[in-house]
Amino acid sequence: MALTPPRIHKPLKPVDVTADQLKKLVRQSREFLALAKYSADAMISFDKHRVIRAWNVGAERMFGWTQEEVIGQAIDFLMPADAQHVEEGEYLHTEACEKGFVRNHETIRLHKNGTPIQVSLTFTVIKDRKGKPSGYSSVYRDITMQKRWEKELQDRFERLHDAYLEMGKMRRYVDYVVDLLDLGIGINPGANIPQFIASAILMFAQPDAVVLRVYDEKKDCLTLASAAGGLIDWNSKGSIAVTGSLAESAFQTRRPLKVMDITQEPLYSSPGFARKNDLRSLLLIPLLVNQKLIGTISVYISSQKSLDVLDHEFIPIFAKQAALVLSNIKK
Repeated sequence: MALTPPRIHKPLKPVDVTADQLKKLVRQSREFLALAKYSADAMISFDKHRVIRAWNVGAERMFGWTQEEVIGQAIDFLMPADAQHVEEGEYLHTEACEKGFVRNHETIRLHKNGTPIQVSLTFTVIKDRKGKPSGYSSVYRDITMQKRWEKELQDRFERLHDAYLEMGKMRRYVDYVVDLLDLGIGINPGANIPQFIASAILMFAQPDAVVLRVYDEKKDCLTLASAAGGLIDWNSKGSIAVTGSLAESAFQTRRPLKVMDITQEPLYSSPGFARKNDLRSLLLIPLLVNQKLIGTISVYISSQKSLDVLDHEFIPIFAKQAALVLSNIKK
């Protein structure tokens, strides 16, 4: 059997390093180690079993644990013990092994006293001479204050945005009131004032239907003046007797009346009509001027709509203006 001749390795070429260059390299190495040791950022290295091997001053300040307390311990104590952070650890490990590092990953780590700290993490794989992972290094930057400032700025922006929207909304309300008053004093002769009132409430409160009725004192009934919203035929309900009705209750109390389910309300005269048109809740507003009954505004919503619609802050205000204008028309 033929013998394989031994490999002959070429001798490595000696590196010529002068004394000055050696001193420079030593000084740079010491400076780098000092930089890492005393960096304001937390710098931690651990082996492939997650056991901590290095822990700098920045880590002591950020997390409250001394080097003596953590060397030889698994790094898991820094992470919140929940499913989200378990998955995060798996993600960091997988991503770093594929790309070599994960940069600026924002997450939560725990202080020694249990306080959560918002950090930006750079996670890097340390490889041996054969290119295989032998450990990992983590650099943490505390971004708690940064996030607090960002939240404060966002909150301020949202408050300004809400104020802007509120100003725009109030401007539209004022426009409705001004337009209604203009109609009432005859600036726009021939306009259908009752229809404008019902349509205005429908537009700014967005219920399912609005019905305006005027009071006929001689017949003691409410007569349909206008309606807005949906394809509901209100003509079949053109006149409603006041005695024994919800309107009578509202007139007696001189206050708006809210009914959660008109299909179950004994004083509501048309529960079948309400079911047919999917009308469930009602805000009934009596229109009064100097204790004199002018009419009613009925605001209806379906079962799918939020009851907050019936608490719209501008409906009662607009109703008072409507009562004044309608009172002037009836004279």
